[in-house]
Amino acid sequence: MGLAGFLVLFIISPNIYSFLNFLFIFIFEFPMLICIYKYSQPKSDIWTSESEKLQFIHLAKILDDGKELSAYKSIDQKNTTVLITKVDGTYRVKVDRQSNYAESFVKNFSTVPKAVYFMEQYTPIAMDELLASNA
Repeated sequence: MGLAGFLVLFIISPNIYSFLNFLFIFIFEFPMLICIYKYSQPKSDIWTSESEKLQFIHLAKILDDGKELSAYKSIDQKNTTVLITKVDGTYRVKVDRQSNYAESFVKNFSTVPKAVYFMEQYTPIAMDELLASNA
């Protein structure tokens, strides 16, 4: 809003002072808005704990060795299976759900954290359960 307001003032009365005000606000406010946007995302690296980072490194090492990670969880009559593999430099997450109907989908990710966040968002399986079932 501040940028828009100063831009309108500069357009209405184009003089050096309004230009300097707009330039000053733009230089300081625009990068701050970008930082606030990036840090406001809940899955930003800034919010990842040290233990989660170590688990991501451990998962990456397992997957880099060519192994597959899988986990299964059943809640009521809903069965969910997750399979994570590394294929052509990307981390592939395959989710199979069985309940009243069968559902299966696959998605590729460039990093392990993104793959784990996807798995945790769309399945009841957490990263700890994935590591425990493959220990």
